[in-house]
Amino acid sequence: MLYFQEKIYSLKEPIRVSGKIYYNNNIFFLIYENCFHKFIGEISNFENNLKSSLLNYIHSFSKLENNLSFENAITFLKSIDNPKIEFGFDQIISNIFGINYNNVLINGFIPFLNKKQLSEKIIFYKNNNIKTIKVKLGRNNFSEDIEIIEFIIKLFPDVILKFDVNGAWNFEDAKKNIENLIKYNFDYIEDPVANIDYLIKLENLFPKKIAVDEYIRDRKNFEEIIISDLFNVIVAKPSNIGGFFYFNEIRKKVKNKRVIISSMYESNIGVKHLINIASLFGNETHGLSTINLYKEEEYLDLKIENNFIKVI
Repeated sequence: MLYFQEKIYSLKEPIRVSGKIYYNNNIFFLIYENCFHKFIGEISNFENNLKSSLLNYIHSFSKLENNLSFENAITFLKSIDNPKIEFGFDQIISNIFGINYNNVLINGFIPFLNKKQLSEKIIFYKNNNIKTIKVKLGRNNFSEDIEIIEFIIKLFPDVILKFDVNGAWNFEDAKKNIENLIKYNFDYIEDPVANIDYLIKLENLFPKKIAVDEYIRDRKNFEEIIISDLFNVIVAKPSNIGGFFYFNEIRKKVKNKRVIISSMYESNIGVKHLINIASLFGNETHGLSTINLYKEEEYLDLKIENNFIKVI
């Protein structure tokens, strides 16, 4: 039996999505139950416009339940024209057919914090053997960004750094700032500018150092980048793009490109499935450390332990 529950989860901290500030998230939980198992999939519904389509796909899936094979399950997934809904059903189908991976390396994440908070984060990451940390940059004064980087390195000399600017710099500042960051031997920098044409110019100036993230808002953008010669590093948010089976097909087409899987305000149910997807690109450290975002998290408890995410 397949059904869904609509829940409003309260964020522990407000977030900004497409220029709007959100204090909670409207989440659909797909629930599949039989005599032996209960499987749950998550569909984020910030835009609050998916219910009608979801009900239609639940009805279609229910027709398959008595004769569900792997082949017709995949055919059903491919028939879904909304990647967010596909992501939810992908979780159910992955569970039914026993696709469940747990061990992928994750990077830590440092947002804008004061030095006391920053010290606590670094201690936590060191204690849990997390060697790669993504640091948010883009303060009003670049010297403040440098000060934070130096502070992190002082506390954690062996750290591997990634940077994320969220498009806060203009092109000339980005070029100058990245030149100043090269001495830190960072892995890559996400979205130093917001404009895709300027991102391409920066990629030409700093080969294999520029990662594209915010430009990839849907499957169309993602596939444009994947099949092009642009960008060596691609940060993908599957809940906007597709699930495990979609990314398994994409992996076969990826040549000389790095795909980093990143979370996007999922509950722990969604994050656990992101681990499955990230396992397809297991030689990377993925952006999945933002667990326990919500006050509720009634279905699953997760924790970071020894560089991995564990189910409690």
